[in-house]
Amino acid sequence: MKYDCPNCSTRNSVSSQHQNLVTQGYVLPEFEAKNTMIEYLIGEDDSRIPFLIFVIDTCMLENEFNAMKRQIIDKIESLDGFYIGLITFSQHVFLHDLSSPFLRETIINGSK
Repeated sequence: MKYDCPNCSTRNSVSSQHQNLVTQGYVLPEFEAKNTMIEYLIGEDDSRIPFLIFVIDTCMLENEFNAMKRQIIDKIESLDGFYIGLITFSQHVFLHDLSSPFLRETIINGSK
């Protein structure tokens, strides 16, 4: 069973654990275009440190980029005790290590 991502139009497989829900008519949050951010809960163990990963397409106008950047900074400042991840992409994909006091990032060539 496949579905088209409403955000990027990529064709994806529905996981086996969700296929039964879909065949019963349940609409998964991933299927709805209004859901640009989805939170997944993994088990009931509260001893893990929560994390949040921002995935950002940087191909936008400067004023849009600055507004988005401000919103992300405000969100990060409001989170206490979270691990924060940042992935940005345009022509290339950048994985940013925000836990380091030094600029550390991994770059993945987007032409491959």
